[in-house]
Amino acid sequence: MRTVVIGAGPAGLGAARRLAEAGETDWAVYEAHGYVGGMSASHVDEAGFLWDEGGHVLFSRYRYVDAVIDEAMGDDFLPYERSAWIYLLNSWVPYPFQNNLRHLPKEALLDCLEGLTELAVRREKSVKTFKDWLLANFGSGICEYFLFRHNGKLWTVPLDEVGAYWTGESVSAINVRHVLSDVIFGRDDTGFGANKYFKYPLHGGTGEIWRRVAAPFADKVAVNKRIQSIDLDKKEISFADGGGDAYDNLISTMPLTKLLEACGVTDKAVKSAAGELKSTNVLVVGAGLRDEEKNSRAWVYYPEETAPFYRCTHLSNYSPYTVPDGDAEKYKSYMFEVAYRPGETVDREAAFEGCLAAIKAAGVVGPDCRDHLVSRYYNDVPDAYPIPTLRREEALDVILPYLNSRGVFSSGRMGAWKYELASMDQAFMQGVHTIEELLGQSLSG
Repeated sequence: MRTVVIGAGPAGLGAARRLAEAGETDWAVYEAHGYVGGMSASHVDEAGFLWDEGGHVLFSRYRYVDAVIDEAMGDDFLPYERSAWIYLLNSWVPYPFQNNLRHLPKEALLDCLEGLTELAVRREKSVKTFKDWLLANFGSGICEYFLFRHNGKLWTVPLDEVGAYWTGESVSAINVRHVLSDVIFGRDDTGFGANKYFKYPLHGGTGEIWRRVAAPFADKVAVNKRIQSIDLDKKEISFADGGGDAYDNLISTMPLTKLLEACGVTDKAVKSAAGELKSTNVLVVGAGLRDEEKNSRAWVYYPEETAPFYRCTHLSNYSPYTVPDGDAEKYKSYMFEVAYRPGETVDREAAFEGCLAAIKAAGVVGPDCRDHLVSRYYNDVPDAYPIPTLRREEALDVILPYLNSRGVFSSGRMGAWKYELASMDQAFMQGVHTIEELLGQSLSG
């Protein structure tokens, strides 16, 4: 049986790796862009600065993923202990915010602690929206200062349109006694999350990981093959360049909404369900500078409205080879993520000016930083984040079984439409598990 995989991002390459390991030979991967890696790709601008498609670092919850990437990359990694921060009220607060309140100005600290003491005597038994969940778990102060602002920037929709079912390991739970004791005894707590320790490639950015993972079966991967249409009855795909292919099983990692459009689905229930799926786009803005002071930060969240972005990655701190000539003493690079809704446009120049002004105001770069500017970089990433809307699960329960019944299996960050399973390791394993289910055998244990 012929298997066709759409997309050569982590999920598509996970599927490809499993097909190769299983000894399958009748399969192909088609990628719309001229490179592999999907949203985990990396690009070098004309000035010689390297940019990822957003803030990606490598950490894994799976031994299988570790083995695959170690085989591909060897020792070409740099290890890090996360140094993530939140900048607000002219203060630097270690991540996660709710565990390090002692760094706030006293009035804001009092507001946050007052909200926490309210939680000690009043707990909501049932919440449906993400907004209500945040209030019920963190109190009004922490929400108003950080969580509402940051998540509002990221999701671009009112937080009462986002469900509360997805949080899991994505949001640090809070222990009121623990938080209070940290404030009283002056302790920091930065240990939350699977990405507490991470790795980053010495050369090539995150895209290098996926270029190497794909190398053993590169003859099976065709790039610049954008899907034009999919005929579910004939089980044929057509490309924008006029070519095509037939399949028995189709693994798609393209955005689920785009997949349905390509398939020309007319089923009313499926079309109605698709209307419940929402996503955010991200404009990646890069600023490459010279002769700026070095700091040890990995990334910083900026929740205040004065910053147009929700996160700034200090990318030159990850590897010296993200800057020209590998000279991270001379050059620094800052990568910003500006979220916006599909259908909207972002003024790139205004966004850049706002990004540079925000890190200048925070003291990250000097007052004469504009004189040191070497590179401006822009990259629009459509469908960067699937929004866990209130009715997402109901929608997926209609869409995915319909596609499966037609021999189409949608996987990956935007294919499965699940933000909570969207890191690189999770996306890779989604592709792996899809193939295992098709073959009826578990090769990963």
